[in-house]
Amino acid sequence: MWPWPNVCSRARDWMRRRSNAARIGQPMRHQRRRWRARAGPRRPCVACHLGVEHRGYVAPDHPVQQTVKSTIESLAGVTIGQDHCAVDGCSVPTWAVPLASWAHVFARFGTGHGLTAARADGAARLRAACARQPFFVAGTGRFATIAMERLRERAFVKGGAEGVYCCALPDQGFGIALKCDDGAGRAAEATMAALMIRLMSLDSDERAMLERFARPAINNWNGMDVGRLQPTAALLPK
Repeated sequence: MWPWPNVCSRARDWMRRRSNAARIGQPMRHQRRRWRARAGPRRPCVACHLGVEHRGYVAPDHPVQQTVKSTIESLAGVTIGQDHCAVDGCSVPTWAVPLASWAHVFARFGTGHGLTAARADGAARLRAACARQPFFVAGTGRFATIAMERLRERAFVKGGAEGVYCCALPDQGFGIALKCDDGAGRAAEATMAALMIRLMSLDSDERAMLERFARPAINNWNGMDVGRLQPTAALLPK
C-alpha cells in the first residue's frame, strides 16, 4: 500500500512553513488521483528554491523541468533532445537517456566521483536522508524500502516504470541500471536483488532478505503458490 496521505500531509506542512505553497495540495476531484500525484509536493519545492513561478511546472519548457534536464545531461554526459521526452504517471516530463548512462549516473551519485564538491555533498546528504527514511522513497513493504531499511547507506535503490530499476552501491563504487524488455516490474526487482547479492558483502540476515526478493513466490488470486521467479545462472554469485 502506498502511503501518499502521509507523504502529502508532511509535504504540505513543510511547504506551509516555507510559505509560497498555497496551491500545493489543493483538493482534486478524485481522491486516488490526489494521492498518486507524487510530483505535486516535490518539484514546486524546486521552483521555490530556484525563485521561479511554480504554476505550470509540469511543462517541459518550465524552468524546473529544464533544470532537471540539464542536471541529468551533466551527470549522464549526454545531450537530450527536446523531443526525447515522454510524460510519466506524475504528469511530469520523463527524459530519455541510455541505460548505460544511467548506470554511470548512479555510480557518481553513490560515490561522488566526477562531481563538483557541492554536488557530491548534496548527493551524500540525499543518500543519508533516504537511508534514514526509505519509506518515502518507495512506500510500505516495497523492495527498495525494505532493502534500504536493512542496508542503509550501503545501497541506494530506486525503481522506475516499465521494468526499470537502478541502484548505487557506494562501497563497491558501482552503479546499476537495468530494464526488462517486457516492462515487468517483478522481474526487474528480482534481477536487482540477485545482482546485489552477487556484488555486495552481506551477513546471513541481509542475504536472506535479498533472497526473498530474488526468488519470490508467484501467487494466484486465491493466494495459492503457483510458481516462483528464479534468477538465471549469469546473475548468481560465482
